[in-house]
Amino acid sequence: MSESLERRLSIAEHFRMRIHMIVCDWCKRYLEQIGLLQQVTQVDGASQMTEAMPVQLSAEARNRMIAELTREAD
Repeated sequence: MSESLERRLSIAEHFRMRIHMIVCDWCKRYLEQIGLLQQVTQVDGASQMTEAMPVQLSAEARNRMIAELTREAD
């Protein structure tokens, strides 16, 4: 079933999966949940992604991260 999300199934595979979904409520529910997660986490276009996330770190943030990483290593 998870392969159907990653690649196009052959006709035989698709048919077997559909038959299985008729009898297996657990798998049907799982596939519905995966579909919902995909919808919720989907970003509509690169422009929204850059608006939501800074393009680069400020020098202050970069220095804080470096300090934390070196402190953790010691």
